[in-house]
Amino acid sequence: MPTDPAYRHALRQRLQAAALDVTEQARANCLQWQQLRIHCGVLSLAKPPRTAPDLEINSPWLPPQSGNGFALLVAGQPGALEQARPLLDALALQPGAWLYCGPLGAASFCRRAFDLLFYLSGPLLLQQLPQPDSKLIDWPTLLLQQQELLQQLAALCQDYLQQQGAAPITEQQQWQLLDEFRQPPARQQHFALNLARLLLLANELGENARQLLDTALDGMAAATGGNSPP
Repeated sequence: MPTDPAYRHALRQRLQAAALDVTEQARANCLQWQQLRIHCGVLSLAKPPRTAPDLEINSPWLPPQSGNGFALLVAGQPGALEQARPLLDALALQPGAWLYCGPLGAASFCRRAFDLLFYLSGPLLLQQLPQPDSKLIDWPTLLLQQQELLQQLAALCQDYLQQQGAAPITEQQQWQLLDEFRQPPARQQHFALNLARLLLLANELGENARQLLDTALDGMAAATGGNSPP
């Protein structure tokens, strides 16, 4: 979530249109509203701010959002969440259309996880589409890049579990996790933690598939002399 003046101006425009008077703490990247301190952007649990905010909001930034609303990820204490509901509803695409992720730091984790998942399923694939002067897709490079991003995603999830003091789930808890994640996010006590555990579970289940993929990549490289297969 950018912290530049244009973004902060867009936030304030949106709130002023809803007749909500906020003050800005630019150096701390926070908004102040009704004694609530709301951090706007990436919140590092490894290096937390000196004065802890009451809430954290995170969102992808696009200029039209100042008029149309922001896809908000929200984290913080439930009491502060209820107090800030009018402000969150004013910033969101429509009232209630924001995702409560859990305690402070959860919104930043979800934003990074969603960004990696989006990149895996979209831009990374587009980068490897055949160019006008070529009819080939560089499959080995594409698959290796996907593996690297999946490793980054797994490391991100492991870091979040460690920061939360949460242990990985046992085999007996897997079905319980799936049942809980089926619930709407608003009914989950800690959506970000469930997401991290679920992504790690998917990563573990895919380990055998990755070993087969490594073998396949080696075979493809040998068969093509190191060139991309058709």
